[in-house]
Amino acid sequence: MPINATITGRLARDPETRTTSKGTSITTCTVPIDTGWGDSKNTTWWRVTLFGKRGETAGRYLKKGAWATFSGPVSIREYTKKNGDKGWGAEMTASDFGFVGNKSDNHSATQSSRPPAQSQTSAGFANDDIPF
Repeated sequence: MPINATITGRLARDPETRTTSKGTSITTCTVPIDTGWGDSKNTTWWRVTLFGKRGETAGRYLKKGAWATFSGPVSIREYTKKNGDKGWGAEMTASDFGFVGNKSDNHSATQSSRPPAQSQTSAGFANDDIPF
């Protein structure tokens, strides 16, 4: 049974879209996700693949630095780094994606590194203030 996950982060580079010989569009996004802090900080580089119209839409509207969220089945792969060491990478075949923040956050993604605007709950508190 596949493991499904949802990740949210800023794109490390512009999405790359290519078309197979059978006419299927394949779009690939790279999303680094940091965990921990200080000396314990670790970055997992996610390779996210979207197919067909969904991938074409992502390729058209997402740019380097844009906040986005992706959902779908995940896998781990082994690869060889430039220095010859082995590394591990996370991959997702996204069944869905969405924009995070407001339009100006994603529109100016290459000019700004600020986080997305906080959404407000009906009580007027920022979601970050809620302890659950």
